Amino acid sequence: MNKVKGMFYLDWKLENYKASIFANGLIYFLGRIPILGKMIPTTMLYREYGLKKAITVIKMILHQLMKLALASLPLVMSYFLANIYQSIFKTELSGFVTWVLLFPMFGSFIGFIYYGLDNKDLQFVTNFRISKTLFLKNNLLLTVLKDLIFILIPLIVVGFIEKKVLLVVLIGLTAKFAFAFMSLFIGVKLTLHSKRVMMKLLFNTLHFVLLMSLVVGLTLANQMAVLSTLFFNYGFVIFLIALGGVFFYLFLNVANFDDYAQQVLVSSQKTID
Repeated sequence: MNKVKGMFYLDWKLENYKASIFANGLIYFLGRIPILGKMIPTTMLYREYGLKKAITVIKMILHQLMKLALASLPLVMSYFLANIYQSIFKTELSGFVTWVLLFPMFGSFIGFIYYGLDNKDLQFVTNFRISKTLFLKNNLLLTVLKDLIFILIPLIVVGFIEKKVLLVVLIGLTAKFAFAFMSLFIGVKLTLHSKRVMMKLLFNTLHFVLLMSLVVGLTLANQMAVLSTLFFNYGFVIFLIALGGVFFYLFLNVANFDDYAQQVLVSSQKTID
């Protein structure tokens, strides 16, 4: 329990740090505006800790609301692409099935295998002398958790569209959970490989080819309805829970995570530079 509290406290501290930087930057920007800068000196604004705190809190709230809004975009995009597919190939394809294929089953691997930290994350780790391993593992776990929270409302809306609210929500959450931790575990292993760049590219290319082969094969055979039959059932939910549980355990207990954390920080710094 203490570890869980520590994980959320560290995340809150990071979000507060980022929002504080934004508040200071906004005050500096306002002070650089000729007329406004003369009316309200920057030095006075910097002394207004209540104002800075208010800007920080507003920034944190808006940041979370933006994440909630952005969580809906993949589902909207999936329904748009499904409509285009149906118009071209004259076959039925659910927007939700399209989302499962494109985002949890494929997008998770792109996002987590090539996972990196931004400049503020690196500054936070350095300035507060936080363990790289602890920070990265907390960051990854909370990224998955936040994804699950933010996707919940869009999934409920899709559930009403598909007229299967409970099933859609369960499939969506378990798919995100299972493929996130599968990609995290595989990402650690590929990052620690001596030829990490080539191996990551090879893995994602093969993964993409396999998924496209499945779609093309079912399209040519006019059997795309098989995917809806496969995905829209509680057996698939049970499978995803089992799959996610296995890879969740493997990720938490993966060997050489310290080396992985160090490599991610080095790669992130090189990307920023």
